[in-house]
Amino acid sequence: MLRMPVVTKLLFNGPHEHASAMLVIAVGKGKLILTQIPLPKNQYRSSGIYWSQIFTNLKINSSLNLFDGEKVVAGAQKSNGYPETVRFIKNPGEVLLEKIIGKGEPGEAREGIHNQGLSEGFKWERIKTPDGQLAIPTDCKEFVIFYEMRPGRPRKIQEVVGGLPDPSQQTLIDFWGKGKVTIYVNGKKFQPLNLDGTKGNVSDIDLNQNWNSIIIHFVPDSKDFKMLWRNRQGQPELEFAFN
Repeated sequence: MLRMPVVTKLLFNGPHEHASAMLVIAVGKGKLILTQIPLPKNQYRSSGIYWSQIFTNLKINSSLNLFDGEKVVAGAQKSNGYPETVRFIKNPGEVLLEKIIGKGEPGEAREGIHNQGLSEGFKWERIKTPDGQLAIPTDCKEFVIFYEMRPGRPRKIQEVVGGLPDPSQQTLIDFWGKGKVTIYVNGKKFQPLNLDGTKGNVSDIDLNQNWNSIIIHFVPDSKDFKMLWRNRQGQPELEFAFN
């Protein structure tokens, strides 16, 4: 039986800046031990006593630091939640638009592979989208944009403990402007939005771990257009990489 060598602060009365806890659960003939150590402050010095006592109780001798060795940096920022540039075609027309949308289907955009048929099969113009904003030309009656996006991990609705779905794993995209906007993700069409100048969003979007094909068609009633990918907590998806 492992015991905490220090007073345990439980999180029953709101979050604490620093807290530690241990939970032992009987599983079959063994025990599952869950631990939470203090936050990584002062190079984990505050957790040294805890781990030392754990080793002592288990009769383990080691001169190694548990935090030495290879590390994986999770959640490294790759963007601000929007592409800095997009591929752009002005006034594509119905026939060309259908061809572009057809190339976004999963068979053409296999997970982990750039959608070369879509990126090189049409005469795209590369334009900048600072802060996720696109300056619409004065003679533009409609436009279609395309870019690829890699979230770094699957962002799909999945069952969790108890068999219930976890929609927080999915993502959303916000749009600003006036006009009709339709987004296609890996060939899947989402319900079009009629923007009235305020923010609108498309939710419940599933993404593959690697490259996803994003096609956006917009029929503008003004010269403003902006987009932002975010999570359900309203935070920009900083882990998303764009191409």
